[in-house]
Amino acid sequence: DESIQMLALVDDDTYVFAHTLERVAHDAFSKLETHQHHDGTLLPAWGGYHEAVRVDNGDGGVLSRWIRAQHVSFGGAWCTLPGDEDTTGSASCMATICKKCVPIIQGGAVVLTRALVQILRPVLDRCEQDTRDFCSNCGSQRLYMCIYVHFPATPSVSIQGVRRRTLKDEPPTQPSASSSASSPIPIATIHGFEKHTHDSTITGSLRGDFNVLFNLHRAALTLQR
Repeated sequence: DESIQMLALVDDDTYVFAHTLERVAHDAFSKLETHQHHDGTLLPAWGGYHEAVRVDNGDGGVLSRWIRAQHVSFGGAWCTLPGDEDTTGSASCMATICKKCVPIIQGGAVVLTRALVQILRPVLDRCEQDTRDFCSNCGSQRLYMCIYVHFPATPSVSIQGVRRRTLKDEPPTQPSASSSASSPIPIATIHGFEKHTHDSTITGSLRGDFNVLFNLHRAALTLQR
């Protein structure tokens, strides 16, 4: 179906307000005027919740060394990674942010335009091979490296309403950190953090929190009719 212009990759511990996500994602991509065809179809881009890139972004291996190379090429100071022979006089990459790197998308939801998916398809096998040693929870990092190794000019947009924090930490009635009282941002997704259920839920379980969100969602849809 060529009318479908976006693909969302969503963690199974993330609740999605689908219509809202579609609307806010399309709005974000549409603002990239130089990345849209005359007929309105979207050119290669991706988006979600932007997070600053820590040089040692969780694997200490291929990804971190690639990010360190980017960081240094942008004028950043050298930092040390596990396995480096000479660590004298350098800060740890665990504490080093690549300020000029494109932000990495986190928060349990990533949206890619159809055009980006199409240009990625021929290189996916190579990407799988190059990132095979990444951690089991490094899906965003694998996609990030694949995109920027092969297509470094790809725009990344911050999609307002994709929330990084849990229902407990950021209730639906509370404005997100990126919104204001005068301009509330609709909620598109809420991350559940399944691995830390006991500490991060309001009901004691991810299922319970998702039921709360489902009931809120259903009530909102009923009011709109």
